[in-house]
Amino acid sequence: MKAVVGETVVAEAASETVISIEGNAYFPPDSVAAGTLRESSTPYTCPWKGRAQYHDVVVGEMTLRDAA
Repeated sequence: MKAVVGETVVAEAASETVISIEGNAYFPPDSVAAGTLRESSTPYTCPWKGRAQYHDVVVGEMTLRDAA
């Protein structure tokens, strides 16, 4: 399975290692391309998943805010 922005693969992993919950794909951390994620200033607390931190996806000059 791949996560792609434009023509850039930002994450790639075997389908059985990607978790799908409510339409969202959760890739293993080591499957994410180096330099494509930057911690955003948006924290999040989910009642059943707990505390999380959003990340921006950065590809070239494009930044997708809180996309990961």
